[in-house]
Amino acid sequence: VILFGGCSLISSGDTDREFYAQVEKYAKIIETAYQKGPLHSLILVRLGESAVMQFVMLFIAPFSLALVLMGFDSVRSGWFPWQKNPWPPLLVGGLFVSGLIFCGVSAWLVTMSPASSQSYGLGLGLSLPASLLLAAAYLYGLLRLPEGPIQRTLAAVGRTALSNYLLQSLCAAIIFHFWGFGQYGRLSPGQLLGICLGITALQLAWPA
Repeated sequence: VILFGGCSLISSGDTDREFYAQVEKYAKIIETAYQKGPLHSLILVRLGESAVMQFVMLFIAPFSLALVLMGFDSVRSGWFPWQKNPWPPLLVGGLFVSGLIFCGVSAWLVTMSPASSQSYGLGLGLSLPASLLLAAAYLYGLLRLPEGPIQRTLAAVGRTALSNYLLQSLCAAIIFHFWGFGQYGRLSPGQLLGICLGITALQLAWPA
């Protein structure tokens, strides 16, 4: 949060039209490669995306590692109060609603507010506390589930996390790549959400 917020404060905040024009041009190249190919163009695009993701991991990896270590420590030390005594519903609701608010503001700053380095950096910074608040609410709900089919299904998915991740990637590749259905850039946000929920429902019904 401090890193992203600090970067936004030291930037000029001016909208960079030339930069975003180049982004639009690059987005068109990506769209064509996914929808029509040829294969070597798609490979080059994917290599470029991989390089970008390696840079992003410089920020994400320390954050993720910290969360993993916090999770280990909190379980071993018995810090989670809901293991024995449930949290007040008001607290859980507050975590969930606060997380949604942070998440909404973050998404607006990154995608819908006037494009500037300040709004983008601040939006990314706010996404981190949003994820923490929502994760706490989700985790509480999952741990408080009574023993039954839902809990067993979620446990089965958790034990096959890598297989499910690879299955998601395969399904998405078939749907969006030119050698499959070539739907990259052609679907509305609602349709994309429907596909995500459909794949998730499939995996819950039959864990990989």
